[in-house]
Amino acid sequence: MSGRVNAMATDTQPARPPRRRRILRWIGYILTGILAFVVALACIGAIWEAIESHRDQARFQAPGQLIDVGEHRLQLYCVGAGSPTVILEAGGGNPWISWYKVQPRVAEFTRVCSYDRAGLGWSDASTQAPTALEIATELHTLLGKAGIQGPYVMVGHSLGGMYVRMYQSRYPSEVVGLVLVDSSHPDQMERFPPALTKNAGSAGRVLAIMKFLRPLGLVRLVVARGAPPELRAQYGALLSRPQFLAAVKAEIEAVPESNAEVRRLGSLGDLPLAVLSHDPNKMQLPNNLTGPVNLAWEEMQTELTHLSTRGTHEVVKGASHNIEIDEPEAVVAAIRTVFDEAKANAAVRR
Repeated sequence: MSGRVNAMATDTQPARPPRRRRILRWIGYILTGILAFVVALACIGAIWEAIESHRDQARFQAPGQLIDVGEHRLQLYCVGAGSPTVILEAGGGNPWISWYKVQPRVAEFTRVCSYDRAGLGWSDASTQAPTALEIATELHTLLGKAGIQGPYVMVGHSLGGMYVRMYQSRYPSEVVGLVLVDSSHPDQMERFPPALTKNAGSAGRVLAIMKFLRPLGLVRLVVARGAPPELRAQYGALLSRPQFLAAVKAEIEAVPESNAEVRRLGSLGDLPLAVLSHDPNKMQLPNNLTGPVNLAWEEMQTELTHLSTRGTHEVVKGASHNIEIDEPEAVVAAIRTVFDEAKANAAVRR
């Protein structure tokens, strides 16, 4: 009798689910936990970004004036006194603050101005395509509206080098000297190895990801880490502004048109010109691209030097592409040399 009872009790116990079903159930638990963790992190990041964005308004203010140039305002920051005035044009996607080591030193001997192109730094966004011609035109309007009269020595880093070349071509009577700091060349995409240029389109995908991550605080947390330590907080504030990524994307998309515009420009005659380029030892690329890229870059920098009969070229030892940050003294010295030549030319003409 007891045997039958035990058998009946055994028969009434719930059957254990198959092993596969148990595994799937645990996988579901794990995935749900991971999802909840990710959602929690996203919420924390979004709250942190909102708090930091609010704090930015109190911690950081535009150092210069916001000047109306039509449909938007551009930030212009000038210090020092003297003439010619030095105008600093930052590289692609960079705000005025990239000149933080150079501008105070130049201000010791003349007036020097940096500014933010539309959508960058403290400037308002624009609906215009930021080609070299458009940027040169806006800069001319900005300087006129601000009452910053020429003559100018214009300094351009990277993509900014093409912008100042366009400015000089459009307004030659205002420009008495140029300094090109590891300047872009309008033919570089065609002359770099195909293995390098075929990856150029990835920039758009990176920006799309950054746009998605910006509200979660990851642009401020990760991207700004590439800035110098003393500027990370302010760079984080500027890079986290909603219009920043759109402005960078627009500049990248406008590069082919900018290249075509600058390619049509003529020589600089005998205009004082200094060309600075990075140390080849500071350029390291994968897949054996370092040598070919450095060779092509050196050839193009030499061509830029030959735009003027008075052009000089210096390879700045120890400097990466960002010479103005790595070796600011070299940039200041080049500006001073061109500045002195421009002053001497003006004295001869008088």
